[in-house]
Order: sequence, then C-alpha cells, then structure tokens
Amino acid sequence: MRFTTTLVGLFALGSATAAHLRLPEGLPDGHYSGDGTIDPKTGFARYKYLGPIDEYALRNRTLESRNEERIGSRDSWNGIKCNGRGAGDSVSIAQQAFAAHFDGYTFSNKWVKTFKGSTQAFACNYGGVQTVHRSDFEDRMGGVDSICGSGQAGWYEDHEWKLNYGRDFINSQVC
Repeated sequence: MRFTTTLVGLFALGSATAAHLRLPEGLPDGHYSGDGTIDPKTGFARYKYLGPIDEYALRNRTLESRNEERIGSRDSWNGIKCNGRGAGDSVSIAQQAFAAHFDGYTFSNKWVKTFKGSTQAFACNYGGVQTVHRSDFEDRMGGVDSICGSGQAGWYEDHEWKLNYGRDFINSQVC
C-alpha cells in the first residue's frame, strides 16, 4: 500500500510540475532559452528572449535533402519519438530558423527553442554543455519526417549526447 501511495504521490507531483513548465501565451516569434525552472511570481517557466527570426535570410532557404539510408543506419540512432499530433502551422520555417540561428550555438541551459506561429523547434539539454549543429538537427528532423510524418510533432532522442532535437505545437511542454 505504501508503494502505491508513493507512486501516486510522485505522479501527482510530476504532473503538477510539468503542467507549470510552460511559457506565457502571446510571446513574439523568435529564439529563446530556458533553464527548466519556474518563476514563482508568474507560475511560468523562466526563459530568455534571444532575438527575432531573420525572415529575410530564410526566404530562399529550404531544409537540405537528407540521405534516408544514412538516417536509418546510424549506430547512435537512439530513437525517434512521435507525439501523435500536428506540430503547428509553421513547421518548416520554425525548423529553418532554429537551424540557422542556433548552428554552432553552445548552451548549458535546459533548452533552446524557436517559436514561429503555432510551432516550436527545440533542443533539450540533459547533461552538461551542448553545441547545436545545423546538419545534426536537419538530419534528425528528416528522421522525424520519415517516421512521424511531415508536419507531425516528434523528436529525436540521443542518449549518448544527452540531447534531444524536436518540433511540436507551441503550447506543448517539452524538455
């Protein structure tokens, strides 16, 4: 009985915490980072605005084509997870903007994200200092396209690197 009670209590605590790890509605499109903590005054996740999306630089840019054989045969391919829903109305632009802005960006925060329309593209840090690589992000989003479907929410989980790359609906609680 004690074990069941403990599990129920932990589940309730985890649900309450996860429910509050969200950003306020109405934030401008752009690039953000966060440390995974909650601001007690607002009840929302702490975040930092890093800057706007450079729409001009993205106009003629499309995500690079991917080599599906390479994606399928990666030894460190730990897994693509699908959320079973759409990733919002601006998947392509959010991904392009994320890849362009964060390529070479090193961070130790919990996450970095790009918001565009109703879509977020993101990297989640689960250990230490991370550097975002455009080619890695684009390859993994190609894998998400292949497994989950184009425009669908999902992420690539890499246990070795302790890093996830993904995309989802803007109000989804990720990282």
